[in-house]
Amino acid sequence: MFNNVSFGSIGNLFGQSGPKLNYDLGEPYRAGAFGPWTHYRGVSKEDGSAVSVFKFVGNVDQDRVRIATARNGAKRLKLIRHPCVLLVKDSLEVENGPELTIYVVTEAVTPLTEHLRDLPTSTDQMRDDYFALGLRQIATAVSFLSNDCALVHGGVSAAAVVVTDRLDWKLSGFDLVSELASVGRGTNGDARIVHSSFAVPDQYKPEEYRRGDWASVPEGPPWAIDAWGLGCLIQEVYRGEPLQRTDQLRETSRIPPALLKDYQKLLGSQPARRYNPKKLVDNSALFANKLVETTTFLDNLSLKDAIEKEQFFRHLPRVLESLAKPCVERKILPQVAEALVFGSAPALAVHPMLHAAKGLDAETFAARVTPTIVKLFTSSADKTVRMALLENLHAFAEHLPEKVVDETVWPATQTGFADEEPYLRELTLKSTLLFAPKLSQRSHQGMLKHLSKLQTDVEPAIRANTTILLGNVAGYLSETTAKRVLLNAFTRALRDPFPPARVAGVMALVATIAYYDPGECAGRVVPSVAPLCADPDNDVRKNAFECLEAFVDVLKKHSARLERGPEAAAALLAAEAERAGAPKPKGGLLKWAVDAAAKRISGGVGGGEREEEEEEETLDDGALLAASSETGTVHVFRVDTSTSSDGDRERDGGDGGDDAADGAAMIVEPPAGGIDWDLDLGVEVEIEPTGEAPTVVDAPEGGIDWGIAVEDVAPAEEDDDAAADGGFSLDAAMASVATIDVSSTATAIAARVPFHARLRDQDFRAALVNELSELAAFFSQRVADSRSPETTSLLASAPASIQRSSAPDVLADLRAAVLAPVATLRAARTRKLLLIASSERYARRLASELESKARAEGKLKKALTDLEDRRRSTREERARASARGAALRRALREKRAHVERAMGKMFKGRVVNVIGEISNVLAE
Repeated sequence: MFNNVSFGSIGNLFGQSGPKLNYDLGEPYRAGAFGPWTHYRGVSKEDGSAVSVFKFVGNVDQDRVRIATARNGAKRLKLIRHPCVLLVKDSLEVENGPELTIYVVTEAVTPLTEHLRDLPTSTDQMRDDYFALGLRQIATAVSFLSNDCALVHGGVSAAAVVVTDRLDWKLSGFDLVSELASVGRGTNGDARIVHSSFAVPDQYKPEEYRRGDWASVPEGPPWAIDAWGLGCLIQEVYRGEPLQRTDQLRETSRIPPALLKDYQKLLGSQPARRYNPKKLVDNSALFANKLVETTTFLDNLSLKDAIEKEQFFRHLPRVLESLAKPCVERKILPQVAEALVFGSAPALAVHPMLHAAKGLDAETFAARVTPTIVKLFTSSADKTVRMALLENLHAFAEHLPEKVVDETVWPATQTGFADEEPYLRELTLKSTLLFAPKLSQRSHQGMLKHLSKLQTDVEPAIRANTTILLGNVAGYLSETTAKRVLLNAFTRALRDPFPPARVAGVMALVATIAYYDPGECAGRVVPSVAPLCADPDNDVRKNAFECLEAFVDVLKKHSARLERGPEAAAALLAAEAERAGAPKPKGGLLKWAVDAAAKRISGGVGGGEREEEEEEETLDDGALLAASSETGTVHVFRVDTSTSSDGDRERDGGDGGDDAADGAAMIVEPPAGGIDWDLDLGVEVEIEPTGEAPTVVDAPEGGIDWGIAVEDVAPAEEDDDAAADGGFSLDAAMASVATIDVSSTATAIAARVPFHARLRDQDFRAALVNELSELAAFFSQRVADSRSPETTSLLASAPASIQRSSAPDVLADLRAAVLAPVATLRAARTRKLLLIASSERYARRLASELESKARAEGKLKKALTDLEDRRRSTREERARASARGAALRRALREKRAHVERAMGKMFKGRVVNVIGEISNVLAE
């Protein structure tokens, strides 16, 4: 009686005002979906994001089996969550009279059969690598269902596989998914694979599945049926078309040799001997390719240590060159970007991310990369990430919208102007050149205030580069602001004790000559530049003369105009300015500095990218390499950052230049009231100073060179601890590294530098390894000779001491003693220890990563504690729910018994049994 009771859908209860699908359906895909579903493209009405909508339509009276199967598929997809299983976002049932429509909304995906028609690869090898990655993901999903959930999918094939925009292959088509134990009950059970096996064509079924031998299925492994389906999928992928007949599975000509043996094991005739998909994932040689290895490493990035991450991301750009471009852009790029945002990737990953994004069109870059960059600028507290972003700014600055730069990126970037680390201040200064065209005049005012402070920075290179930058960004300033600011700033630079800073001031004046009227040229520029014609530095003098010639030419032309009268001269000057338009700098000062540096320091000081272990030779503490002229000469200046008297700091006439040339200590001290640039700043942009003295940070490899290279050698602490056993101990040697005092001759170096300190020199280590290897080869030959009959007879008459020292065991021990330090010097651990001892920047980065791991460990411990609390509360709630359920079932049994007795009386004492859904509920 109660079997025919239908509870209907939610939509029926509310009529026309019931729940509605919050997604718009587009065109269906040509390739059909698994089973009775139709796969549509869809768009969310809320945010416009792309989705996929699977639609099923059936008649509630005629299609009960099909409806039950479709409902099973929708329920299973919602309950089973795995990275390789299709993700469900929403579902809805709508009943309209006898017609029932089921909607399942998922992430946006494309049917595999349609995706294979337009493969994202360019060569057969790239295609096979991509196939290997996709098959590995599906095998992982099948393994999860079989080994972890004891479920049978029952329909693994190309029709049940979909592909996301990120080229992830995902398993779908869960209509037949059933518990392995319920399959054995056959038609008496509720396993959908038994009642709806007709939904799968026979060519995809193994023998026991085809003949309906359900009782034997639980006797075999849980993966037996799906392993066969996985073999069918492999055949379809490499054939490029759906399977039509079972005998096509014997065609192996298109199966890669590395996969052939595993393919044959998956299609074994005996269910018990079919290959476990988990073993396929773990052991198949097919998956040993760069694409699979790279994506697998990124998937498990949070489990890797800092050294593994560093090595991986250092080599990743070269690996990306060998991979298919679509796989790099759509698969690896999002993985790296997410790792950076969530903090599992080091700052070193910024360069590979931008390398992967190279070549993207503006729209794609804005969708995939720009949000990550903005988050890293605004949310990341790691200074190394900020440095990496600024070092690679040239790779993405053009893609950032002006509004995003002005309102989001620039406010976060400008905090670096007041940072305690000189290298970050320098990078922030250089980044301003690329940001300036995208900033509003309001932001320009705040930028000028920062630059006015940097003109008195303790770092000479930053002072010089500030002048260079100001000359370059002059064209982006309003004409009124430029006329007020530039002349004050550049004439101030002419009094800087650092020669390259004075050169920058002179060159900036020439580049911005169009901004100055004749009165300023004669009254301020010429008197300020003229003293530099007697400057001790040749480069300063040369540029000063050129500057004066340029400004004298301007004055001569103005003098010729004045011959027609002051009013006519003013009119001519205004007409020329109007024809010329807004004044612009004559050339790129930054470009001059870079070109000059390339010529002057081409001998190896900062040229190309090198490995970190190839440390550059540096000057003494405080030494600055400064490009002197176009002739290629390199001058060395000393900049002492210690406190000195005012008389030492101020430059009086040409004395400052003499001090610079002689190596005297000089620092530019700001005047009492600060630098007067005549700025009327309507916007106050204040950054609180840290109060700590700036510390020098080594510039990373391949850093931007503005013509000023500042290099320091930090003395290492000396530790006299020696190895306990008196043998070779790298830890003891590295812990006691002392400062190397380089003398003029090799003899003096050998005499004055301790042996353990010389281990920092790569050439010395290489020579030492060669010598020890030769000595080990000598002992090896002596061991071989000592065992020959001739040597034995000769040693028989030798003294006892010679016989003991020439014994094979003694010689073998000597050889082992020689090879021990060779193995130590060649070990990867030695390389890391040498890097720690010789590179302060590397040591700081390691310390930062260890601190990050410590913080992550704390978070994981807290999460574990929370998880235990939730687990305990869940158990308690489950116990309470179980008790409530038992009470409800008892009450329901009593109600059923009461109804059966009442109905029995109605039918003259006949026995009435109420059956249907109530029986299933009471049986649980």
